[in-house]
Amino acid sequence: MKYVLKSMHSIVFIIGSFLVLFSAGRFVVPNVLSQSGWAIQIAVSLLLFSISILYDDWFVYELVIFAGLIAYTGVVFVNTKVAQPVVLVLVIISMRRITPETVMRNVFIVQSLLLIVNLTLYHFGVLYNYTSGPLSKHSFGFRSPNQLGVTILQLVVILLFLSFKGFFHRRPLLIRALAMLYFGILLILLYLSGSRGSEISAVVALVVYISLFLVDKIRMSVLRTLYSSVAIIPFILSLVTLSDSVNQVGSLLYKLNQILTTRVALGNQFFHEYGISMFGQDVVYHLGSSAGTTYAFLDNEYLVYLINYGIVATAIFVGYILLLTNKVVITKRYGLLIAILPFAVYGFVEQGAGEAWVNFSMLFSSVFFIKNTAVSQNNMEV
Repeated sequence: MKYVLKSMHSIVFIIGSFLVLFSAGRFVVPNVLSQSGWAIQIAVSLLLFSISILYDDWFVYELVIFAGLIAYTGVVFVNTKVAQPVVLVLVIISMRRITPETVMRNVFIVQSLLLIVNLTLYHFGVLYNYTSGPLSKHSFGFRSPNQLGVTILQLVVILLFLSFKGFFHRRPLLIRALAMLYFGILLILLYLSGSRGSEISAVVALVVYISLFLVDKIRMSVLRTLYSSVAIIPFILSLVTLSDSVNQVGSLLYKLNQILTTRVALGNQFFHEYGISMFGQDVVYHLGSSAGTTYAFLDNEYLVYLINYGIVATAIFVGYILLLTNKVVITKRYGLLIAILPFAVYGFVEQGAGEAWVNFSMLFSSVFFIKNTAVSQNNMEV
């Protein structure tokens, strides 16, 4: 019975995640699906949580931790009118007995299917191409070029993980050739999307991938320090960007702001507009003329947490990333860093690093709750 429920959990995750992401597409004609994104997210997260209750064993410490997190995110929801933290916590809890390998298998299915469906519907005119910026960024049916970019980023990260684990080395030549072709197509689409955040994170994923072949020659204490630093630096840099020097011509922050297409200045503007609260506040994402631009969104997930969700939520979010990084290093599951660290960096330049449907590394909670999380290198097991 547990196996059936666990399989059902994977099926619900695959179908639910696809509907959540597909509903955000650039539909030529608005429809019920495109107008029900948040309702779908809440329904899917509750269903995943409910199924996990049925097949999972519960320990007292788990009940205490999870009850506290759910209660706290409920407070954040009341203060911010945003359900995203609640959704994330529910999905994370539901994944505490699901291996990271299974999470990635399911995400790979979802994102590959989403990419194929969106590109096909764009070709037939059901979805349209959203372009922006002087470089003509393309969405090819996705909500924005950044959403196309992060879809590709997820697939690139998983392919690199599979390569590191030797998944393709033991497959026929045809499978390896198809994987390389798919990887090449993804890189071309990533370039066409013009999504700077996803491009930067893909480079980080490749650097982490290469570095993992050297881990056996480095002491554990050095590895923990090195990879933990990569995980925390994006948050520290986010705090630095709150300095007013971003408006001083010639300063480092001013130059960084130009490179990141005004993202830094917008974060600084929101900080001065709203300040920081302990338990979150309602933030309106249209500063208008006061921001000097028609685009006024916080393209930094760490600042979204700090300004929108509050200091406590930020501490939990950043702390979770650090704990996750340390845990996979200590247990020598180094391959998971290919997913964790790029999304830690992604959070500095884009929203989404705190969303269950985008940053799937947040769903690796089983590394804390399954005593023996080792899985076969040749299989993506359930």
